[in-house]
Amino acid sequence: MKNTLATLVATQVPKIVLAQDNNYTLNDYIDALIEIESSNDQRAERYEASINDHSYGLGQILTRTAKDIEKRHPHLPRLGNTKEQIRNSLFNPETNRTYTTTLFKEELDFYQDKFLAVAAYNSGHLTPRNARVQKQLNDLYQANLDTDGIVGPQTKRIVKKFQGSHSLQVDGIIGPKTYKMLQEVWTTKFSGNPNPLGSIPQNKYTPNHVRKFKKALEN
Repeated sequence: MKNTLATLVATQVPKIVLAQDNNYTLNDYIDALIEIESSNDQRAERYEASINDHSYGLGQILTRTAKDIEKRHPHLPRLGNTKEQIRNSLFNPETNRTYTTTLFKEELDFYQDKFLAVAAYNSGHLTPRNARVQKQLNDLYQANLDTDGIVGPQTKRIVKKFQGSHSLQVDGIIGPKTYKMLQEVWTTKFSGNPNPLGSIPQNKYTPNHVRKFKKALEN
């Protein structure tokens, strides 16, 4: 990575993350991510109709996501305020790679797994965690929930059932208290079984996205 800001972001990643996979560096992950997101086209652009937002540039960063990153990281280059200013900023390859690296690094720090980080980058920060929660609820209640990471009506119904059984506020929201209690209950019942923080959401896009990332990383 040639640019100073992106290099700074890359070198700040905690050693514990990279120590999990000595074959690759954060830069390798970003190269593979950019390849599958935009085919290295710095002026790639896509409209996401389901959320009414555009993604731009090498890492296909959504406008709202980019502005959120900008707010949380004042040392990053400013994107501007108008749609055109933001678009042009994200078409800048140095700026876009810096934002892509920042977002991916956050997901990697959180999940401690490069494939879950890619899944979160693709589908949303908590989606892999929610997919894992759905698996845990299926284990506990034989609920047959889709493990897509989307907290829809069926998932909320089972979350409420769990909350009601454990003296929690019954709102169907997987908040900190509900999540903590679920981990305690699940690990007690399934003692000795692996309990990763997330799982790949089984939706129309993310599993294939992760497969493409793996292939790009290995090539």
